[in-house]
Amino acid sequence: MEKWQIASAIATIVQGIVVIASLIFIWLQIQLQTNLAKAANTQALVALASPMNLELVKDPQMAKFWVEGAEGFENYNDVDKYRYKSLLIWWLILHENVFYQKQNGLLDDTIYSSWDYDLKDFVERQNLQLHWPRMKAYFQKDFSEHIGKLIQDKLLSKTTAGSI
Repeated sequence: MEKWQIASAIATIVQGIVVIASLIFIWLQIQLQTNLAKAANTQALVALASPMNLELVKDPQMAKFWVEGAEGFENYNDVDKYRYKSLLIWWLILHENVFYQKQNGLLDDTIYSSWDYDLKDFVERQNLQLHWPRMKAYFQKDFSEHIGKLIQDKLLSKTTAGSI
């Protein structure tokens, strides 16, 4: 009977080791899947941004809106104002997607930091504070608050820089 007890104890130990090894394997697979999902999300974001960037290169009028739109907006006719605001909204929708993915852990910090830099530059370059009060309702609350904070920080830094 003693041999059966020893065999049973060994089988229990082996079973425990197999369960632990299985859990480690499952954890590694989840980590790999998470990394693959993050990479796929990054590729999808690039695929979304690329057509607009290519259009800016191909279409001089669109590039002009992008470069001069913030300063020239008041001189535009109604159609061109609409076109310019549509560009702003499109780029903000892209950034809302980036923001949402970051909030849900689908983008790593390294990838997000470059998108965040682009968003801060966009807010400043396009003088978004001029349009944001009429546009913010188009976006989810957290993203809208994030943009509001970026605008506030931008205005605060200009005020601080101006008083030095």
